[in-house]
Amino acid sequence: MENHADIRYPAGLTLINMKYILLVVILGVVGCQSSSDTFYTDLSKGSLPEAWETIPLGKDTAQEIATYNPSSSAVVIQQGRLESPAFSVSSLQYYRVQMRVKAPAKAMWAFTFYDNAGEVLLADHYSSIDPSDDFQQYEYYVQSKANAAQAEFWLQPATGQSVSLSEVRVTPAQSSLEVKQWIDSVYQTIPPVSYTPPPGRFQYLDKTMAALRNGEKIRVVMLGNSIINDTGNSAWELLVEEMYPGADLEVITSVRGGTGCTYYQHNNRVDTFVVQYQPDLLMIGGISHGKDTAAMYSVIRQVREWMEPAPEIMVMSGPVGRGGDPRTNPEFSVEPLEGDFRLELAQMTADAQVNYFDMKSAWGAYLEQTQQPYDYFLRDPVHANARGRQILARLLEVYFKPTSGNTATKESSQTELE
Repeated sequence: MENHADIRYPAGLTLINMKYILLVVILGVVGCQSSSDTFYTDLSKGSLPEAWETIPLGKDTAQEIATYNPSSSAVVIQQGRLESPAFSVSSLQYYRVQMRVKAPAKAMWAFTFYDNAGEVLLADHYSSIDPSDDFQQYEYYVQSKANAAQAEFWLQPATGQSVSLSEVRVTPAQSSLEVKQWIDSVYQTIPPVSYTPPPGRFQYLDKTMAALRNGEKIRVVMLGNSIINDTGNSAWELLVEEMYPGADLEVITSVRGGTGCTYYQHNNRVDTFVVQYQPDLLMIGGISHGKDTAAMYSVIRQVREWMEPAPEIMVMSGPVGRGGDPRTNPEFSVEPLEGDFRLELAQMTADAQVNYFDMKSAWGAYLEQTQQPYDYFLRDPVHANARGRQILARLLEVYFKPTSGNTATKESSQTELE
């Protein structure tokens, strides 16, 4: 739906002109879209809006997916997925997403992104809707991906369940403070993170830490699978920027779900997924990378050979995931035992002289300290929701916290987002 500009009424208007302007105003009110909206759709009008699509999943058929419920003035999605028409977005811009939803069981929503050529970007943003008996108004913030020109909104019920959508609105965030306030509000719904980072953790991050302390811009590429994608979607950079006055972290998630360095090491993919973005800091993470440290070392070596100057590199062990709760998984030891891949990972990073953050141990220690069930932090059995992502964000915040002797702090600002 098109935006409608503010309308003024200069003197000397004819009756015909006034009627035309009145019609435009009425259309604007009916559309319920403000001039600042990137995208808005009212789904309470009695049918699925034009250009929205229903996508069968598994054994579903298109006829079974979406129906209109006049008693609740909403579109009801059964089994399959509802997809909005594409709408324009700006690369790396934060957007506020508001929706009115009812879901008897946990549902999933997503933003997928496309470049100027209409090709889908592999990095996306998924989250979940909590179960509710009545319609609830939800608010989230999503950052578009690097090179994104368009996006789509998706909504999908849990298997065998339904989800009802009354309206959805997407609006550009006006400041980093707006986004920071939202992630803080999400963080307030979970037990606080208590984590003590290891001493000497910045051994191989001299340039990164100097840039942070000097308030400079740092381009960060986060390479891995869907787990590192979720970490990148946590807005962790805003927490770090707050600790270092003037610092500007540009975070690019460069991922392909279900893969890792075993995939990136071949066929010049390091160039595609890393080098083209020219990072100052490369963060490699995810669940396991096939437990192949040789593949991870190969990626590190290629980055150093192909980039001048080479970026600093940080490797993280994989939090979340199936079986990622030490309270219910007896094979998950918070401190790695003999034979644990984390020990091999730590040795590889020491040999490669890159930074290492054992995020899995920090994640496990957090879960051991909370009474909330694992599912509270997940959107599905493997991936974090908005609450789980705030655990990841706060762990990175603590990890990058200034060491003694540099206690720089940053007052909240109204910095405009690009």
